[in-house]
Amino acid sequence: MDVTHPKVLSKLVLVSLLLSVGTARQALAESKPDNSRPILPSATDDSSKIHLATAPAPVRLSAKANVRQQTFLFPRSQAEQEEQVEQQASIFPTSKKKPVTLLGEELILRPATSQAQTETQAVQEHPSIGNQQPLGHSQTLATSQGTRAKTQVEDQPDPVADRLVHAHTLSQQADTLDEFSEVVRLCRQAILLGVESERLQFTKDFASWALNHRGQLYSDDEQGNRALADYEASCRLSTDNWRALHNRAVSRAHASEYAEAFDDFNRVIKLNPEFAKAYCNRATLYMQANAAVAALDDFTQATQLEPDLIDAQIGRGRTCHMLGMLDEALESFTAAVRLQPDNANILCSRADLLADMGQYDQALQDYANAIELDPKFGHAYRNGAWLLATCPDDRVRDVTNALLGAQRTMENQYGQQHVALDTLAAAQANAGQFDEAVPTISRAIELAPQSTRPLYRERLALYQQRLPFRIEPLKNVSQADYQSSDE
Repeated sequence: MDVTHPKVLSKLVLVSLLLSVGTARQALAESKPDNSRPILPSATDDSSKIHLATAPAPVRLSAKANVRQQTFLFPRSQAEQEEQVEQQASIFPTSKKKPVTLLGEELILRPATSQAQTETQAVQEHPSIGNQQPLGHSQTLATSQGTRAKTQVEDQPDPVADRLVHAHTLSQQADTLDEFSEVVRLCRQAILLGVESERLQFTKDFASWALNHRGQLYSDDEQGNRALADYEASCRLSTDNWRALHNRAVSRAHASEYAEAFDDFNRVIKLNPEFAKAYCNRATLYMQANAAVAALDDFTQATQLEPDLIDAQIGRGRTCHMLGMLDEALESFTAAVRLQPDNANILCSRADLLADMGQYDQALQDYANAIELDPKFGHAYRNGAWLLATCPDDRVRDVTNALLGAQRTMENQYGQQHVALDTLAAAQANAGQFDEAVPTISRAIELAPQSTRPLYRERLALYQQRLPFRIEPLKNVSQADYQSSDE
């Protein structure tokens, strides 16, 4: 459903379906990829965009295999994986990036943590620093160092302790694929050499941390297979690593594995109920399952946990707009504009809402500001032209600028052509050019989907009677379904 067009907004259906978690998961499991309406809006982070695809699951440790044929609990480094990935390319093809769309605007799903960790994040995430050290790490590392000192005195080197201490030292400044791969390799060797039981889980947690970070670097480099393989291995090594679990959910969602992604987001929220991005991402999957009310609950929770999470504010604004909760939608869009005042997309979304609320002057101001920010932004030209041509307020209508905006929309080829033609026909009719408006709207009828044609035929009848079309605020019109009218 396209809610970026004022005329569409004045014909929205109110969605009141609240699916249970089980019902939503079933709906997601039955979902098929829909290239005409991609699904994920996402939680923002300060990391790069993720572009993911499915990948073979990492194979498990086999103590019986020889060293050269050994299959490990960890994915291998990039150099080690080249041959295997090439052999499996036909089975696990890398898909190209899918645009991620919620209610007409592009938003990108991002991983839970960024490549460049701040010092505070590092203290929270790293298994070997900070106050919350997992599984008695302080004692484990002390034991390793103590053992190392003792063995040095006795001239009996401890290869396990050496590798763990080396991995710990390297991890303090690791930020490249090679460095994280080396940490993984050292942990893998420690396990193969028979790390003691009290240090085994620490070693797994350490490797899980490194794998998650290496997966993010693969994601940044658009190597989706390797990224997902690292996330899978990270989750297997440490079942409580919610960051890796979140990143796996992102990967699965981009691979159209919606039900599996939904399960992962549920577990992330259970492990860390304060993580706003997981609620924001799960809300998008609720939208995929046509559960707008459940999505609104999650978007709202995300904004309460993290008011500056802009994608949550945008998602809440659009969902409220879709459900007819116009004041709440305005609150969220205004918060989003405050966070990113130079974002033309957000300004246009708020302008569309203001037009439906009958606040036409404010809507035109937002469209004008969006065009000033981006002189080629087709959304602002098309929807601004529609308002200038169809507004019921004589003060707002502008014959010249309505035609100009509609013609610019046609030139820029913004959105689907039948919507641009409908806008042009409205501008022509508003200018008294009914002889031009009739063939223009007739062409729009030919190109439009079946569900949209009755609306266009109503306008055709008006133009044939030499009457222009006028909109009404959303609260004054009956509700009707309207198919997506944007690409």
